[in-house]
Order: sequence, then C-alpha cells, then structure tokens
Amino acid sequence: ARRTPCIGITASAVASLSVDPPTLLVCLNKQSATRGAVTAARRFVVNVLAADQAELAMHFASKSPEKFVRMEVENSPHGLPRLPGAIATLDCAVVAEIDGGTHSIFVGRAEAGSAGSGAPLGYFRGRFVQVEPDA
Repeated sequence: ARRTPCIGITASAVASLSVDPPTLLVCLNKQSATRGAVTAARRFVVNVLAADQAELAMHFASKSPEKFVRMEVENSPHGLPRLPGAIATLDCAVVAEIDGGTHSIFVGRAEAGSAGSGAPLGYFRGRFVQVEPDA
C-alpha cells in the first residue's frame, strides 16, 4: 500500500543509456508536476507497462492531479510507486538533469529493479502497438 503522495506520467521518451553503470534517460516536460517532483526528490521509477495496459497508460497521460486515487501500488525499495501488472520496474537516482528546450532530460542510475515476462506496451506514430520481445 502507498504511504506517500504519488505523482506520475506516461513518458513517451525513455531510453537505455549505459549498461555499466546501468543508466537510462527520461524526458519530462518542464511544465509537468512530475518534472518538478523528480527535480526535488532526485529519484524516479520507470514502470514498463504490459501490452494489455493501454488504458492505464492513457490514465497517466491525462492532466489529472489525482492519478493514484483508488489505485493500489507497491512501494519500491526507495518508496516509489510500482504499478500493478507492470512487466518491469527500475528505481533510479538522478545523476544529471539536462536542459532540452521544452523538456528536461533526466539521466538516472538504476539502483533496483524487477522484470517479469510478457510483451511490453509500445507507442508508435500516435498509437499503442504490440511489441514482440522475441522478434
């Protein structure tokens, strides 16, 4: 169960950056509450949604400030929200914040994570798509 207020978004720009050390980047609009929360906390979690979770992705893409209301989440080792049904999670510590025009580019070092099985949810040319992990 959740212990602290949560803020989140559906990010369209997340990418692996390095294997050693394990790092990734995520781009957040400078006007978003999530960007402010990540800047302040210096941590974020990435939840990789499963192929059947398009509705959840749309929920987090909304401007609603109450995205976690009535949602049961597990806390990561650092107290960040792990979404139910996500096929992978990565807890990250911010190691750099870079100005990217309208967005901030956060470089995060993965400090904890989990991975399950199944196909991830993809987004391409304005719509959700099936990603074949074995292809």
